[in-house]
Amino acid sequence: MHCDLLHKAFHSVRQRFQVVSVASSTVEVLIALQQNRPQVALISSDLEDGPLSGLRILPEIRRTHPEVKILVVMASPNKEVVVEAFRFGAVGVFSRNGPFDLLCKSVEVVSKG
Repeated sequence: MHCDLLHKAFHSVRQRFQVVSVASSTVEVLIALQQNRPQVALISSDLEDGPLSGLRILPEIRRTHPEVKILVVMASPNKEVVVEAFRFGAVGVFSRNGPFDLLCKSVEVVSKG
């Protein structure tokens, strides 16, 4: 559900961003990255595959798509999990409870490196 809500929210600011795909499992994420080659990927730390499954695929994403900048969205940004996200290849992290306008700013900053 969170994925659909984010998609609708980004649609409201489509002049700033182009959403090329929405995925909720590790397989769908990897397929979407292969097909669309986005500049930035928002990856939830928890996908349908289970808790922290979004973090576990980060090394695979880094290996197969090193050009993609990854922004991890977390339900509760625990310090240890944040450190793991960066260690596995995230460029940034964002709390799922943060305001949408700050998420948009985060995507813009991550896209610029």
